[in-house]
Amino acid sequence: MAILMDKIGHVALKLDHDPQEYNAGAVFRALHLAEPRGDLALLTGQIICLPRALCYDLSGREVPGLPGYALIGGPEFSKAVVRVNAAFSTGAVRVIVGTQAFLGQGWDAPAMNSLILGTNLARFVAVNQLRGRALRIERNIPEKTSNIWHLAIVPGDTLEGEDIARLHRRFDCFARLDRNAGQIQSYFSPKGDVQQHNAITAEMARRHDTLAADWQSALHLQQRPEPRLFRETSIGSRMRRQMVPVSSLSWLGRLREMFGQGPSDQETRRSLERIARLAVEALRELGDFSALQEPRPEVHDGPAGYQISLHQTTRFEESLFHDTLRQILDPVGNPRYIIVVRSGLFLKRFQYFAVPGRFDGNRARAEIFWRNWQGIIGQGELIYTRTPVGRGELQAARLNSHARRVTHHLNWR
Repeated sequence: MAILMDKIGHVALKLDHDPQEYNAGAVFRALHLAEPRGDLALLTGQIICLPRALCYDLSGREVPGLPGYALIGGPEFSKAVVRVNAAFSTGAVRVIVGTQAFLGQGWDAPAMNSLILGTNLARFVAVNQLRGRALRIERNIPEKTSNIWHLAIVPGDTLEGEDIARLHRRFDCFARLDRNAGQIQSYFSPKGDVQQHNAITAEMARRHDTLAADWQSALHLQQRPEPRLFRETSIGSRMRRQMVPVSSLSWLGRLREMFGQGPSDQETRRSLERIARLAVEALRELGDFSALQEPRPEVHDGPAGYQISLHQTTRFEESLFHDTLRQILDPVGNPRYIIVVRSGLFLKRFQYFAVPGRFDGNRARAEIFWRNWQGIIGQGELIYTRTPVGRGELQAARLNSHARRVTHHLNWR
């Protein structure tokens, strides 16, 4: 197991007690105090702390409050790194606590089967580099599997706060195995309070021996002859009144809208299917979709609301579809063209949707999208935003749509 933190924590190694800090040194000391053991090692870019049994030809300093361990630095640093890596491969060292700056890239430890990330990194590439430490193939153990855990600090007993929000963003990109549901997906949906979630995590860690079998069970689904990883656009249930164009509703849905009620679940599904079909047909008319296939959009329930996926298409067309769909439903940025949907008798209501980038280059391409909008969705006015009047409409569109939120997920099915 490896535990990667952001900071080294020199002070934590100079004290003879647990300083209650969030760094590599404090975690190392806390683990030893919780269960004194001789198979821990601290590996950072400045100091190394390893068991005395591995220091037979190294001159190390005593560590206050940690008998049996020695601090190594200076000219013997490189030799100590090699010694720790060799001991980790043989099992003499079972847990390494280090920093992501030193161990995050280039560190090769194929024997690792558990990784705990306690870093604040948010970029996809940087986090993926860290995760790659545990995903190395072990030639001698072809059936090797790895658990990767992400730490979060929360303000109380509820699962909320900045770290939880960061984990939501991380898992929008990473597909994982939901062992309880038996599905491979990219959602992060913590359950219960902190104590309950930690108990679930501990139980999953104890079931490491069945992890490979759980993965195989999720990969070979019985519902589809050839399952694959689908990309899905996710829309929260609370967003439906903002994202569903009134012109796509039935007369009963428009009547509900006049009295300030959002569309029903059935109306929302039907409208989202129309928006998905709009993206397909407009891209087909533009020549981006093959005429030999008939892409089939699908709307189904998800953890937080509605999921939109596209079937019977290529990977490139699927990616283009979701990018187009997201630009329609996302908050309006700075497009050249927007579509305005006006509704209401006594109290006027305005909805604004951006014309996606594939159609935003010139008037002819924008009108392709607009014609398909009128034929599939309903009424809507195409407005060019590079005129004084259009600038005012664009500003209103930004204010009107700023609260929308669309996310992308992955789902194996």
